[in-house]
Amino acid sequence: MVFTLSLSAIGGASTWLALTGAYEHPGFLASLPGLWLPAVVFVVVAVLLLLSALRSAVIDVAAATPDHWLVAIQALRVTAAGTLIRTLQGQFPHHMEYAVGLTDLVFGLSALILFGPAKRGTISSDALVIWHLTGLLIILVPGGIAIQSGLPGPLAVYDYLGPHSSAPILRFPMVLAPSLVVPIFLLFNVLGAWSAYKRRRAAFPPDSKETPT
Repeated sequence: MVFTLSLSAIGGASTWLALTGAYEHPGFLASLPGLWLPAVVFVVVAVLLLLSALRSAVIDVAAATPDHWLVAIQALRVTAAGTLIRTLQGQFPHHMEYAVGLTDLVFGLSALILFGPAKRGTISSDALVIWHLTGLLIILVPGGIAIQSGLPGPLAVYDYLGPHSSAPILRFPMVLAPSLVVPIFLLFNVLGAWSAYKRRRAAFPPDSKETPT
């Protein structure tokens, strides 16, 4: 409940800032928001996890959640097809689609393929760890730089007022992607990787002489 309320508050604040034009104010743009806006959710969750009760609850949930459920959540990333359509319509910056939109869509499709093996238990925990970390890194590494390259500042590559501007990403409802939705998916990647790792450790403890297959 605490996590839900906190994330809802972030979403509400982001919506209000977008609708009031605060995200496009020169002062805000000068803060290089592309580099830190997606990190707000991570910071809030990290602070909440400092509370032992919440941390224990997350650990219990991760331990009780089947691997294929966490894979199924990532299948929702196929909704990134929406940005592809908007790109083709000229309503979304091409550089953002190339940097994160297409890879996000492909990762969502891979989740659809992986769901069956994960449910049957025919995919190893190591493979799931790598898969979840891949889903995290393909967005985390290029995402912020890609956004900022179309905004004013030292990392600008494209004209803020030109056709490749990142300005549409700071407008409602699109801004909810980098400020809320995408970070939540990435947090589930972290949870999925951690959960799969713990299952592997439980199956093959450090003092075990068995070799994982």
